[in-house]
Amino acid sequence: MVTLARTEAPDEDGDHESPESSFAVFYREAFPRLVGRAMVRGLGRHDAADAAQDALVGVYRRWAVLHPQPSECRFRYASAALENSVQNVRRRWGRDADLSERLSPFVRFAEDDSAGGDALELIQELPERQRTVVLLLDEGWTANEIATRLRIGATSVRTHLQHARKTLNAKLQARRGNDRG
Repeated sequence: MVTLARTEAPDEDGDHESPESSFAVFYREAFPRLVGRAMVRGLGRHDAADAAQDALVGVYRRWAVLHPQPSECRFRYASAALENSVQNVRRRWGRDADLSERLSPFVRFAEDDSAGGDALELIQELPERQRTVVLLLDEGWTANEIATRLRIGATSVRTHLQHARKTLNAKLQARRGNDRG
């Protein structure tokens, strides 16, 4: 078990909050988002939850360093850790005999979250590179940071984003037309 230093930093309200309690708040906010991101990347709900949990264990181990950082930096670190966890799950799948069953089409969120599920479904239909760029941008990454992460040019990132926007816009218009008619 990792023990954190007992230093306390002021939170946004100026109150002092222990690293343990601030991690608990971060965990409650980040876990559902990370599970959703992992599901968009093709994992089933259970594997997505496991990958998010693994990512957050890594965040917890470095919380003493991450705690004073801005929230978006902490979430970026968690997202990068999630990418590694998702890759580990995919490697495990590659070793499993029932690979075709596990690589079934993307899973939708529960029906009670139909608006978010519809948006995720549209994003899931994008080509992998466009989907990755959209998700990283949504997590607060800049085009240059995404380019560095994906080892492509910043112009390519902007092009992928432009194509993704056009595709998503066309699909949204088509859905609106189907809903009316």
